Order: sequence, then structure tokens, then C-alpha cells
Amino acid sequence: GVAARVRRKNEMERIKQAQHAEMAEWFETYDRSHTGAFEREEMRQLLTEIKRKETNDNNAVVKEKLLDKVMTHFGTVSVGRAAPGVEPEAALKAVQRYKAWMKHERHFERLFAKADTDSSGCLSEEQLRKLLVSVAVERRLNPRIKQEDLDFVMAESEVPDGQLTLEEAGPAVAKWINVCAEEAPPESIFNLCCPSPKAKKKVAPAP
Repeated sequence: GVAARVRRKNEMERIKQAQHAEMAEWFETYDRSHTGAFEREEMRQLLTEIKRKETNDNNAVVKEKLLDKVMTHFGTVSVGRAAPGVEPEAALKAVQRYKAWMKHERHFERLFAKADTDSSGCLSEEQLRKLLVSVAVERRLNPRIKQEDLDFVMAESEVPDGQLTLEEAGPAVAKWINVCAEEAPPESIFNLCCPSPKAKKKVAPAP
């Protein structure tokens, strides 16, 4: 009803304000070059802090391949900056994309390795199907993976050659899980890969 829509709108606005406040804190702490954008090492420090908080591991580090992906997808070159940087809105999108993935990186690595039957470091479409089946079984989703599921993950990963690496597959599969369990909040999408004993059975949306 109308009241529910108003509550949803107010909640979304509250989340947006909180995100922007957090982003301002990030820049105050890590934008040491004072360029208004995170350069590579500044982005590394931000992601490292986030990963350590999410994993409760003070020794956690951000892998170079992931950092490469962030700088390639979200970094821009601007007049007055000597190096590519990630500007505020892009930094927020990058954190939203990779935060939950970093928290459960080790768990997903095991699922990825199981699907990567030829140990190539990349997943073909058929191997991706195996990965999605494993995730669906864990989360009690419908394990009958359709072509549209594969197409969704491939589109989200934005890989032109159809070969998914670990860093590309993780966030894309996380978003796919979120779509299959619509009530899950964005900040916990990858938690769905680690079901609790109390998890209720869910069924993937019908085509």
C-alpha cells in the first residue's frame, strides 16, 4: 500500500544519506593526495580496511587482481591528477560491488575451484553452470539452472570473451543470488552463500 511505499522510500533515503556520510569519512581518511579521488594505493588502503572489518582478520589483504579490476572499472583520468583515481560516487559503487564478496572470498574460492575442473583459472559457460548449481544447492534454491541465469551472470561480469575469472565471477554471482532471494539486503548478498541452519527453503523465480 501507500504507507509501505512511503516507508520504503524513507528507508532508501536514510541508507543513501548514511552511505554518503561514510564516503565523506573515507575521503577524509584516505584521500591523502587531496585530489578528490582515490589513487591506487589509497584505494588499496580503503579496501583493506573494509576487508579486515568484514572478515575480523587484521592480516587480511586485498589481492592485486581485485585492485586491478577496481581501478580499471571505476578509475578515471582527470585534468590536474597525475594518476587515475576513483571519484566519490564510483568509490561507493566499487565498495558496494566488492564488499560482500571480500567477506566471503575464501568460501567462494572453494566453490570456484570445484567448478574450475581444468584448473585454468577461468570458467567456461558449462563450468559456470556447475558453480551456480553448487551455490543453489547450498542455499536451497532451485538447482535447475537455465540459460537466462548464465546470461545474467555473464552480463553482470562484463567479460567480452566469455571466460570468467574469480574476481569477475564473485560479484556477478553474488548479485544473481540476491535476485533469486529478493528480500536479501544489498549489504548481505554474499551471506546467502553461507546458509544458516534456520534458512528457509526458497525457489528461484520462474521464467
